[in-house]
Amino acid sequence: MYGLRRTGSVAADTVDRSGEAAGGNNRRRDVLLLARATVGLGIVLAQLIFVLTVHLSSCCRVRYFAWAPNDYSVDYRINAMVNGRTLTSSEVLNRYRLSQVGFYQDPVERLEDLLQRRETAYGRKDHVIIILKYELNGRPSAEWRWSNE
Repeated sequence: MYGLRRTGSVAADTVDRSGEAAGGNNRRRDVLLLARATVGLGIVLAQLIFVLTVHLSSCCRVRYFAWAPNDYSVDYRINAMVNGRTLTSSEVLNRYRLSQVGFYQDPVERLEDLLQRRETAYGRKDHVIIILKYELNGRPSAEWRWSNE
């Protein structure tokens, strides 16, 4: 049953369980190691599939690549003209939920998209011209213009 070993005398009959027990422990340890590795690999693969599905799907119209959070530094100024009248600082704040002059920590394209989406969603009946002046990460000033005319 457990690998009985005869040594020649009845008194010396011993059960050699050390070899079998060690082999059994090794097999059990190998099975547990394999199970843990399989579960770990399954979790990593599930995360990879989730990330790829989200980023490659068409669920979201706009995606911006950023390898780390807050790796953009955008100083901006929003000048908006609605129906021929320039908006004041408080009107810009009310309309876009952004200060007229401020600091933004995401890609400037996200800021541009936010302004454009607000106007295409809520300001369709207005004649709007937006001028966004910004400095990205201390580089020279740049300008973005958008109009629904």
